[in-house]
Amino acid sequence: MFLSSLRELKRTRGITLCALLIAIYVVVDFFEIDLQFLQISIKFLPLAAMGMLLGPSAAFLGGGVSDVLAYLIHPNAQSFHPGFTLSTMLTGMVFGIFLYRKELKVWRLIAAVSIVNVCINLILNTYWISNLMGKGYLAMLPGRFWKNIILLPIEVLISFVVLKAVQNFQHK
Repeated sequence: MFLSSLRELKRTRGITLCALLIAIYVVVDFFEIDLQFLQISIKFLPLAAMGMLLGPSAAFLGGGVSDVLAYLIHPNAQSFHPGFTLSTMLTGMVFGIFLYRKELKVWRLIAAVSIVNVCINLILNTYWISNLMGKGYLAMLPGRFWKNIILLPIEVLISFVVLKAVQNFQHK
């Protein structure tokens, strides 16, 4: 699966699609709601589409490029931290593992979004924020836990609708 995904980037269609989704990620970065330690964003959608269409390896690399470009174009929105870039890369990879060349099913999205929300958003990103801001890791966990739990069904629903539309558009 990972090698097949890398081969997607050797084709003109794959590179073009990856570049388009990176551009969408960068634009969506401007519309993020930042509430101190909580960020509400739909930046996961281009990464999910990248994972579904191009696979885990391409989404991993595309996620890294997306995060760095978003910072370079919109630097005042956040502090650059390579940990957040790694988190973005891992998010694309997780979606690629669950969605690449597979039928779009709600249970796959629940699994992918759950892994992203718990392992990446809750555990990893809280750690990066803790390091960056010098705040207590354990003190931030409860608020971030509830945010991710509340957003889980919303993100699954939005992902399903958007990815179904992307899938239908791709087959035309």
